[in-house]
Amino acid sequence: MSDAFIKWCRGSTTAEQFRRQIEKFEIAGISLNHPVSETAVLLDVDGRDVVTSPTEIAELIGRRIGISLTLEWWFNADTDLTCTFSFVPSSREIQTYYLDGLSRSEVEVTCDLIRDIFWDSEGTSESVVFDTSGRTAEFDWDDYLLYGVGRPLTSPDLLIVRSASAVALSPPPTSVARDLEGGFVEFRGSGGRPLI
Repeated sequence: MSDAFIKWCRGSTTAEQFRRQIEKFEIAGISLNHPVSETAVLLDVDGRDVVTSPTEIAELIGRRIGISLTLEWWFNADTDLTCTFSFVPSSREIQTYYLDGLSRSEVEVTCDLIRDIFWDSEGTSESVVFDTSGRTAEFDWDDYLLYGVGRPLTSPDLLIVRSASAVALSPPPTSVARDLEGGFVEFRGSGGRPLI
């Protein structure tokens, strides 16, 4: 599942909101602490591990330190889910979850979890894109989700955006649109059966 990803655009996450996110991940069987070392791991700009604590990560995310922050969630001692928090102006962020290296069942757990957290955070959620095959990985989803720039050449598995934002976006090709409750629109890729 090389280049597979999830991108969730939302209002800024506070430290307390991130602590609740940790709890939801743990319920799904994914821990911020490594199962053996029992410490949390950030990645520096060179991709090296920086040992820290969940409390410190929550504080850094809440304070929006730097342009981005990359951390690892753990399914087990050998399988991690890398996530980057990209901080952007106007108190917004994009959380990107990299699904490469995960089994099909781990991808399904991650997709279900992020979708549930997206809806639980409906007041701050703006949009989310799921691409479990990586077929749209080369597209600049950040600019598309934040500013409506560009149009993907192919459809991801699922794109959900606020109805007001959908008006300004060029929808993915071969996608099927459907209005959802709460002022959102769903665009589902028409090719193949998606995991989600």
